[in-house]
Amino acid sequence: MEKQNESFNSNKKIRLKDTRIAYYWNLVLYILSAVTFADGLVSLSSKIWGGALNDFGLTLVFLVLSTRGEQIAAYAYVKDPEQKDKVIRALVENEKTRKPWLGRISAVGWGLMFAGIAIELLM
Repeated sequence: MEKQNESFNSNKKIRLKDTRIAYYWNLVLYILSAVTFADGLVSLSSKIWGGALNDFGLTLVFLVLSTRGEQIAAYAYVKDPEQKDKVIRALVENEKTRKPWLGRISAVGWGLMFAGIAIELLM
């Protein structure tokens, strides 16, 4: 870990997506998405419709968040606040242009979660 920090702090350019923080952030959220999907399948087989929708929506939200490891790494590694803002804005704009469908998937996930909550409240 210290070796990685030394090389990051030197004048060499290291891509944020290659850092350990980005890797672990992506890995943890990807695993959480698999767990919530499995829980959604269990709820679906038990005919708990609201819980299943909640879990499937949360799965989509976790999958979208698992693509944001570079942004989290920027918070950890870039020390200068102005530079940090600049890097994060660039990453967000890059994501919007390269992966515009991520916003739609996230919106569908939130919609499923709210629908699941409504179903749970009505039943």
